[in-house]
Amino acid sequence: MITYHKLCHFTLEHDYYSAHPPRLLEIKPTPECQRLLRQSRAGLKFADNQLLLFCEVQKSPRGEQYLAPEILRSTQAFTFALYPAEVPLKEISEFPSQLPHNSILNLRNSSCDNQQMPSLPPPSGNNPWESRANWLPLQTTQFTWPIRNHSGSWVIREVNSGCDLPAETLSKTPQGIAINLSGYPPGEYRLYQDNLLQSSFYVDPALQWRPPLAVLTLQTGPLVASDGQFVTPHSGEIKEKQFVLTIPAKQTTWRYFVIKKYRSEHAFGKLTIDSTNDRYQFGAPQAVTIKKGLPASRFDSQTPIPLSSDGLAGLSLRSSTQGVLIDHLPSPAMTQLVVDQNQAFSDQYIYI
Repeated sequence: MITYHKLCHFTLEHDYYSAHPPRLLEIKPTPECQRLLRQSRAGLKFADNQLLLFCEVQKSPRGEQYLAPEILRSTQAFTFALYPAEVPLKEISEFPSQLPHNSILNLRNSSCDNQQMPSLPPPSGNNPWESRANWLPLQTTQFTWPIRNHSGSWVIREVNSGCDLPAETLSKTPQGIAINLSGYPPGEYRLYQDNLLQSSFYVDPALQWRPPLAVLTLQTGPLVASDGQFVTPHSGEIKEKQFVLTIPAKQTTWRYFVIKKYRSEHAFGKLTIDSTNDRYQFGAPQAVTIKKGLPASRFDSQTPIPLSSDGLAGLSLRSSTQGVLIDHLPSPAMTQLVVDQNQAFSDQYIYI
C-alpha cells in the first residue's frame, strides 16, 4: 500500500485585501521542478493562493515517523514560477516604482525566520520588496556581466548548494566578466570579487520566453535553516511546515484635488480635510491648476497611506463657513496611481 504525506503548505496573502483575496498569482512548477517531482515521487495540489506539496513516504522502523524518499534528504530545490493572475499586483503592491528590466524575486525557505517568507538575500532595507537590489536579473546560461575594473580574484557561487564553481565558468573580457553556466542547474548565483559580493542573478533558460514576477524556491538539505526545513537532512524525517508569504500593500501619498465648480470661489471660506485617524493627516491646501486650466485646491497626505480594498474611513472635507461638505471622502482607487520621479501618488478629484 502506497502512503503519501504532506511536506509543506504554502499560502499567499496580500495586505491590500482585508479578507478572501482573489487569485493573486498563478503558480507553475518549472521544468526542473517537474523532473524533481517525478524523481522524488512527489505531487502538488493547488487552490486559490495556496500550494500543497506532498510525497510518497515510508514509516520509520519503529513506525513513529514518516520518512521522505532518499533524494529529498540531500540538497534539492522545488522551484515554482509565479505569474500575476487576476489583479494588477504591481499597482497595489509595495514594489519599486520602476522595476529593473527582466528581473524577478527569488523567494526562498532556505533561511526563513519563524516560517515567514520571503527570505531575501542582502542587501535588503526596511522593506525588502521595495528594494531594487532584491530583484534579480533573469539570465541565460551564458552572458557577460559588464564591469570596467575586473582585476583581482573572481568567483561565482551557486546559492542552493553554497558551492563555488570551477574557475573555467568565468573569463575576463574587455566588456566585463563572461559567465558560462552551461550544464549547471537553474537557480540563483552570486558573483564575488575578492570575497566581496558584486552581483546576484537568477539563471533559468526555460523562464526567458515568459519571465515570471517571482520564483518560489522550496529547498531541502542541510543548508536550510531549521525553521525552514520540512525534511530532516540525512534521516529523512518529515517536519510538516506551513509557509505564509504576505505581500505588503503599496503606500502612496494621497492627493485630493478639490475643484470649486458649482459655487463661487469665496462661498466656502477656508477648506480643510479632517481625519479621525491620527496616523493619516492632510496638510493645508495648495493652489494648483489641473487639466483644461481649471483652478483647484490640492490636499496632500502628510505621510504615505497604504492602499486598501476597504479604503480609508474617517476623512471629511470641511468648510470654515458651511461646516462639513463631504462627510465620507472616497478613497483613491488602485487605477488612480501616478508615478512622478519615482514617487507614488494616488489622486482623487472632488467637485463642489
